[in-house]
Parts: sequence; structure tokens; C-alpha cells
Amino acid sequence: MKKKSVFLALVLFAVGAFAQTERGKIRIGGSSNLGYSSASYNQTDFDGSSNSFFINVHGGYFIVDNLSLEVGVLYGYSWLNSREFGKSYFIQVGGELGFRYYFPMKFFLGSNFDISHILISSFYDPLSNFNVEAGYAWFLSENVALEPAINYHLIMLGLRRYGSRLNVRMGISVHF
Repeated sequence: MKKKSVFLALVLFAVGAFAQTERGKIRIGGSSNLGYSSASYNQTDFDGSSNSFFINVHGGYFIVDNLSLEVGVLYGYSWLNSREFGKSYFIQVGGELGFRYYFPMKFFLGSNFDISHILISSFYDPLSNFNVEAGYAWFLSENVALEPAINYHLIMLGLRRYGSRLNVRMGISVHF
């Protein structure tokens, strides 16, 4: 009898853990870098460093169980210190499109592509970024999850690789 009770509890826990990522569900969330991320670039046309802080608001629609199509908007503030441009400060605003897949035990992998426009800077080209993210969805309740993650961010200026950085992020999501 005890074995049957433990098995039933495990099955109910597993079903409850994945009810949030079923086909047709919606996820709305937000995330931000924890603190500041830094990157250094050593290229022929840029030698210096940058710091930035980003906030993303995004949502997803689960097109199949555990796989969501993601859309979002982003806001970022960055500052550069380089030989070519001196000290530059700018604000970025943009949008993103991607996907996220939830594995058993609530781990997730995601990827997105975003395009942002620099509002204040000596740059005039749009930035395009490719992101890969791995994290964990820690459900505080049936519908709300904290989502710590590691994010690799590849930065493109125009059609050239501009740099990359590794970010630690914290997010929160609400599942409907």
C-alpha cells in the first residue's frame, strides 16, 4: 500500500509540474540581467569595453506541449569606452522572436533573435542579437515561476560580428 501511495504522489506531482506548459497555454514574463554584464572587444576597428543593463518583457504561446513560440520587447542602457569612439552612452529599444522548450524537471532551453535600435549614440546601424539561454523554472505556485538562467548573447552591428557576452538573468513568468 505504501508503494502505491508514493507512486500516486509522484505521478500527481509530475502531471501538476507540466500542466503549465501544455499546448494552448500562454506564458507572460519578464527578465533582466542580474547586475551589469561586461564585455571586451579586441577587433581592428574597436578596442575597448562595454557595460549594459537590459530588461525584457516577453510572452509565449505553447504550440505543442513544452514548446512555446516567444515574442518580446527589450529596453537596454549601455555605455562604451573605446579608443575609436571615446565614451559613448546609449539606449536600445527593440523586439525579439524565438522559442523555449521545457524539459522534465522544469529545466528549459531557449533561443531568440532580436533587433534593436540605438536611440542615443555615435552609432547609426541597428544591432541584431542572437541569444541562447538555459534555465530552470521554479514554480512558486501553480501559475507563477521564478526563472534563473544563463544567457549567451552574440552581438551584430550591421552585418558584422561586434562581440558577445555571457549574462546571468533572473526572470518571472505567469502561466495561463
